[in-house]
Amino acid sequence: MHPLIDFGPFPTLYSLVTAIACALSLPGALYEARYRRIPPRLILMVWPAMLMGGFLGAHFYYLLTHPHFMAVDPVPKIFNIFAGISVQGMIIGGPAALYLMLRLAGEPLLPVLDVFMPVVAFCQSVGRLGCLATGCCYGRPTGASFGIVFSDPFSPAPKAIPLHPTQIYESVLCVLLAAALHHRLKKEGEPAGRVFAAYVLGYSAIRFFVQFFRDDDAGHLVLGMAHSQYAAVLMAAGAVWLFRRAGARQA
Repeated sequence: MHPLIDFGPFPTLYSLVTAIACALSLPGALYEARYRRIPPRLILMVWPAMLMGGFLGAHFYYLLTHPHFMAVDPVPKIFNIFAGISVQGMIIGGPAALYLMLRLAGEPLLPVLDVFMPVVAFCQSVGRLGCLATGCCYGRPTGASFGIVFSDPFSPAPKAIPLHPTQIYESVLCVLLAAALHHRLKKEGEPAGRVFAAYVLGYSAIRFFVQFFRDDDAGHLVLGMAHSQYAAVLMAAGAVWLFRRAGARQA
């Protein structure tokens, strides 16, 4: 793995892969919007805000859950929203920014949220490949034949020992989630908000499961579970409520 690269504005392979994932999200959302008859101009209007809101939420959630991250040079790290991000914060920040934009435009939130969800899941899958290249979000030691070994000195993962490829686990599961959400979005008569609820529920289950194989939060467990697992339980509960409420609203 090669965390550091020299490619224009991208100092790390993770930043390059993340930029690719963000770029893919716009044509993906425009494609999916056809299934809910969302005009392309609306997607083009809200996409930048959702992207920025996602990064802001991801960054400040990371700062909140990783206070040790700011032990050295805290001020630059606070204002650099790309230094330290968490997917679960993105799930909060992106929809919040989307809500504000749609409220100003007088457009409903849930149909547009639904359109973005298959694309978000796919882009998360791409983003985890950036984690793999960097060595972050690394797994626990394993004796399995499919364990991966990191050797680059700039990688945060333990070196020279086989680790669970947790980045690949999550990447594959997110691709499957994206396919399931795309199929659900295409269904006629699906209540608005249910695709979003299915995404939150599906990703929460993925994160809860994969976290058992990760080792990057080993020193910060509470009752044997990471903060992301507790957050996943709360998000899943909210998703179940929204899923049922969306069906009741349509009925």
